[in-house]
Amino acid sequence: MDLNNPVIRLCAEGTRAEFEGRTDDARALYMQAWNAARDDYDACVAAHYVARFQESPQETLRWNQEALARADRVGDERVRDFYPSLYVNMGRSLETVGNLTEAQRYYDLAAGLGLIHQCEKAAKENGMEFDKGITMHTECTDAELDFIWNGILDYNRTVGPMLKYPPYEPLNLILKDAAGTVVGGLQSKIYLRCIYINALWIDEEHRKCGYGKRLMAEAEKRAKEQGCGWIHLDTFSFQAIDFYRRLGYEVFATLDEYPDGVVRYFLKKRL
Repeated sequence: MDLNNPVIRLCAEGTRAEFEGRTDDARALYMQAWNAARDDYDACVAAHYVARFQESPQETLRWNQEALARADRVGDERVRDFYPSLYVNMGRSLETVGNLTEAQRYYDLAAGLGLIHQCEKAAKENGMEFDKGITMHTECTDAELDFIWNGILDYNRTVGPMLKYPPYEPLNLILKDAAGTVVGGLQSKIYLRCIYINALWIDEEHRKCGYGKRLMAEAEKRAKEQGCGWIHLDTFSFQAIDFYRRLGYEVFATLDEYPDGVVRYFLKKRL
């Protein structure tokens, strides 16, 4: 995809907002992308994302149908790799509205295309038929990094158990003082009926006051309400290992090959 395309750029920004838990911003960015669409290719991409934030299953299905119809109108290599994801979204929407027969048909189409694409890629790799025009870069824009993450999300939505559970559902909490200044927060994501804590931070002035414990308790409560059965995270030996142990987390793995005796702990807890 061309990240200079304003529609692609808006969708990448929307994906970043979605991951950060800013669902209203994500919804608005996806609609901006739809309104900015200049052709069927743009409309296909935008509709694919607009479908994520609809108030009814019928509207979600309508937008997924729109995305698929626009892809069919494009009909060239630009949309070829879109079809597994488009078919899966159609299947999920049809399943939600009770049309199980059609849903299964689209799931089968997605599975077949995914297998074909994987075989073609494997054949090229085994034969060393790489595109000589592809280059590697160390400098990346935020839009390019969002594009990569978006690719992971779309892939996860098309394979395995990700068809049954919403992948990477953000759950973020922020602490603010009376002036509205951020003094702490927690970033996490829910996937496959578990929750992963990506970051927990409290401003130094407000540490040792119980805010970290309150944030963790709230995240655990909300995750449990969304059907999660367990929670996991990691921390270094110079960070908060004792804090998490006091909250009932148990170490299930360690990495102890860092310099200066630093150890990275991986912890989990049943909810």
